[in-house]
Amino acid sequence: MEARHKLHRQEGRKMKVDQLVQLYLRTGKLEGKTESTLTWYTRRLGQFERFLRARGHSMMVSDLRLEDGEAYIAALMEQDGKWIGHPFHKGHEGQKLS
Repeated sequence: MEARHKLHRQEGRKMKVDQLVQLYLRTGKLEGKTESTLTWYTRRLGQFERFLRARGHSMMVSDLRLEDGEAYIAALMEQDGKWIGHPFHKGHEGQKLS
């Protein structure tokens, strides 16, 4: 079983982000995820794709780094006022982010 997962991970790295998203959504459907869950995944993963494209990032999965995900989360936190005052929000006094 672990060998199969390794193979899938290796194949996934050779894909474009949008191809991997579509594979993930098809897998979710086969696993019985609800339409509302799949719609939520579609919206959120689409936001991430648009974020990458807007920054001129390569759309190859193999080019994604942890820093890309962190930058996306930081951008979401900046646009959504609900994070104001949260301990990990960079505007929160007494908490410094490096």
